[in-house]
Formats: sequence, structure tokens, C-alpha cells
Amino acid sequence: MKITKFLAAALSLILVVSVCSCSPKNEADAKVLLCYAGDSNDEFGGGVYAAAKDEAKCGFKTLELGKNADNYRRAVEEEIAKGGIETVAIVGKEAYNGLSGYVKSFKGMNFIVLDAALREVRENVCALEFQPEEYGYLGGRAIAESGAQKAGYVSVYENGFDNRVLYGFLQGVGNASVSVKHIEEQTNVVKAEDYASSVYQNGVTAIFDTSGRSALGSLDAAKKNGGTIYFGGVNLKNAAKESKDDATLETVRGGIEKNYVEAMNTIRDMAKNGFETGTTKYLSAKDDAFICDMSAENVKYLSDNPQDFERLSDEKIAKDDSAYTPKHSVDSAYHEAVPSCADTNDWKYHPRAGSGNGNKPLGWKGVGIWSTIYLQNGQNPVSNTGIEFQNMKIWAYTKSSGWVLLEHANPKGAFYDENFGNDAHKNFMSNSINYAEEKRTRIKLDYATLGYNYHPFGSQIDLVEMGLLNQDGSVKNNETLYILSEMDIRLCVWDASQPSDIDEAKYVANIGADWWREKGLQWTPDWNSNKDVCVGQFRTITQDWKRLYMTNVPSAIYEEIFKDFPFNQ
Repeated sequence: MKITKFLAAALSLILVVSVCSCSPKNEADAKVLLCYAGDSNDEFGGGVYAAAKDEAKCGFKTLELGKNADNYRRAVEEEIAKGGIETVAIVGKEAYNGLSGYVKSFKGMNFIVLDAALREVRENVCALEFQPEEYGYLGGRAIAESGAQKAGYVSVYENGFDNRVLYGFLQGVGNASVSVKHIEEQTNVVKAEDYASSVYQNGVTAIFDTSGRSALGSLDAAKKNGGTIYFGGVNLKNAAKESKDDATLETVRGGIEKNYVEAMNTIRDMAKNGFETGTTKYLSAKDDAFICDMSAENVKYLSDNPQDFERLSDEKIAKDDSAYTPKHSVDSAYHEAVPSCADTNDWKYHPRAGSGNGNKPLGWKGVGIWSTIYLQNGQNPVSNTGIEFQNMKIWAYTKSSGWVLLEHANPKGAFYDENFGNDAHKNFMSNSINYAEEKRTRIKLDYATLGYNYHPFGSQIDLVEMGLLNQDGSVKNNETLYILSEMDIRLCVWDASQPSDIDEAKYVANIGADWWREKGLQWTPDWNSNKDVCVGQFRTITQDWKRLYMTNVPSAIYEEIFKDFPFNQ
């Protein structure tokens, strides 16, 4: 529908924010409120947007939202209450995420949302995006022209929008093979450095990095590994010049800069002339959407060529999940992606060992496997994607016994409060199917299960009966007892007769185990019946099978203990 001109009013709330108004180039400018997260000192966000607005000589009112998303709504309402605002322009994913609930509920205002890669465009929103396939294509061409035979691609989230960028990249990169990494967090510099290092160590010489601030980690990895970087979005060399030395900055060999000046001019024209809501408008290379010296002609779009994307992905993208092992499943500094739960959980952002570094408490005699499956932090559930899991196994090791399979469990459980508050749980019978004979389960985490995770678990195993402990609970021969938990998991279409949303599904899972004082006890709030062995690393759940691991074997002796483990069993 067409935008309707009006003056909106809301309750005035007191909040300290940074607001500035420049002399308008025309009257329409002064009726636009430009909002972004952070402030004008942020070289990866607010500073770029503010400079672009000034260069375009736009007279928009500017609202710097800061970093606390809880304050965003009040800040915007306060500005609108002053009167004169007819259009709110929100720039960036971080700002939109903090305001999405407000946008949904505000019926009297139309919004322009720039560069947020929206999955769903609401009826009062016009999404303004830099054309994704062209963006990726230009990044691929830059690497192809460098002569690299192995290329890297690093972005923030794997989703339908990023697949469009990746499809363009695969078209532009020529004959180079491609290693793909997704940070799966808005910012994680440590993870980006590790991911980029692993890519360089596999023979990649040049990376196209669109991960924003996380690219600071990729920069360090390039310096350490003798690689190069081509940036996407913000000019990385300029943004990092205050924090990186010249030698590190020299690893930046070019990039595809988004033309935010052109975007500001487009917002001005839309505010003046009106715009369609409920739709997406694209800024194209032919309209100077990107600052680079290459053209983006004859680029194919994913919506018209899904099978070609699959073909290029199969031909060019290196499959490296086979390299994942239990070695760092507990001592990693981060998860592949973060579960949706309270920050007070000490395992939310990284795995951790249980008390005593995961060793069995003195005299305790039981152990049991478990897993948790969550919606990914900051993401919305989908309605027709299931999560399938099988091969839930727990193993034990002592020097005398070698590796012993304790149980191949039927992975069945319940939906638990996402923070396990008071052990609260429900069944949601229509959201789970267990195939007991196959020891396989399918579950669905949708809007009905918001606030819950799925928590499958196995039996309590008596380690005395298994011959690993003495009657008093001590390990035989005074040896150390080690545990390994594992399970395979993937996404699946829940109902094949309904439209698929699997490409937008964002879920995570991990695996672990509990020590039990003895077999047959129930959980108690004082944790006197059971304790974690370890809480394993959360992994992203994809359409391909992935294996979850947890072990209390220290990484320093991993090779020695696991040299004879039957990984293929």
C-alpha cells in the first residue's frame, strides 16, 4: 500500500539519547527520523551511516540508539511524540532487531528498513536492500581477479538472504574452490579469527569477509597465516586503522563497499515521493549501490535458479564437517551458535566442564547421557521444519577397559523450560514423534514451544554393573574414568504437503552427560543426586547430518585416549 502522510503522537518518556538535526535540503527531509544502533563513533555502523547522511546533505533527524536494545522503543517513541515525523528509517540488523516488536505493533507509522536482510517484510515496512546476488558476485570477482585458486567466504548468519549473497559469490569466483564459514553471532571476533585461520590453513589464500566487526578477527588470522582479505560492506581498512598496525592492514587487498550515500539519497526520494510498503526495494550496481571498479552484469538471481545454486554449491563448496572431533567439545571458547536462553546460564556462550573438571565425584556410581535442542539466540522459530536425531550413544574409558559402549539410547525426553527453572517441562504431544525401534526422534520447536528446549536423555547406567567401578564407587585399578557422549542431528521438513521453510530454520543443539550418585535417583534442587559431567559445545543444526560430541578427556591427552576409538561404529 502507499504511504499515508500524517503526524503521529506517542507518550513522552524520559530517556537520554543523542539526537541531532541538520538544516534540511527540503521539507521532506525534516520529516524523516533516521535510527541506528550505537553512535557516530562506531566505524562499523553508526559512524558510517552518519557520515553518509552528511555527505548526501540529508536533513534527517538522527537518533543514535546506543547499545541497549531495551531502550530503543522508548527512544523512538520520545522522538515521534515531539511531532513532525512521518517516516522512520531504521538502518542495520542490530537496530531492527531491537525495534522489530515496536514496528509490528505501531499501526500509524510507515518504516523504511535499510540493510537488515529481513526474512519477513511487514505490511508497514519497505525493506531497502543492497542487491545481494550482485554484492556477492562482485566479491567473488575480486577474488577471482587476484588469481586465488582456493577462496574463503565468511559471513554472519547462514539463512535465505545470505544464500543469495553466496550464490552471487559462487558465480563470480570463477574456478576457485570455496570454504564457507558463518559466525552465527552478530559479533564474535575470537570465533572469526579461529574460523579464518582454519580456512587459511586448508590452503585458502583470499577471503571475502562480510561479517562486519567480526572481520577484525579475520584480519588477525590473515596476518598470522599469510593470507589476504577482501571486505564486504564497510571499508575494513578504514574501519580498522585505529586498532590494527600497518602490517595487518596490508592484508586487506580490496573489497566491495556498500554505498550508503546512495542509500540515503534513496531514502530521501522515498520520503518525498511516497513508497510501497510490504515490499523490498533493491539498490543495484547499475545505480551505484556498490563502490568498486567492476560491473555486475548477467548475474543470476537465486529465486529464478535454485537448482543452479545447488549445483554450484556441490561443485565448489568444500565439505569440512568430517574434521569435527570431540577434542575441543568442552574447552572451546565459543559455541557454533548461541542457544536462546537467559544470560545467567554459565554455558550459554561457551561449553564448560562440570565440577571437578568433569571427573566423577567420589563414590558416585551412575552416569546418563542427555542432549538439549534450542531455538538459536535472536532468531524466530519456523512452523514446518522438524529436527531429527539418532545414534545417541554414551561411552566410557579406562586404561584397563579401553572404550566401552554403555548405551545406545532411544533419544526421548520432554520439552523443558529453556532455563530449566524448577525442572519444569511439558510434552507438546503434537510436536514430537519417537520411533522407538529405530532409536530415532523427530521434534518441532515452533511458536507453540517458545520458551522451551527439547531435552532427550538416556537411561541411568550403573557403572559397577558395567564392571568399571568397585562396589564402593571407586574406579578399578585406581584409574581415571572418561566419558564420551555423541548423537547425530539434522533439520527435516515436518509436513511435506505444506510449504517448506527449512532454509530459514535456525536451531542449535549440544550433548552432555550427568554423573548420578546411584542408579534410580531423581533430580533434586540441591543437585545432590546428579551433576554435570560436562556441557558440550552447541552446534548449528543443518539439513546435513552433523554429530554432537562431549568428552571430559583433556585436549592435552586427546590423541592418546582416542587413538582406538571406533568413530565409524
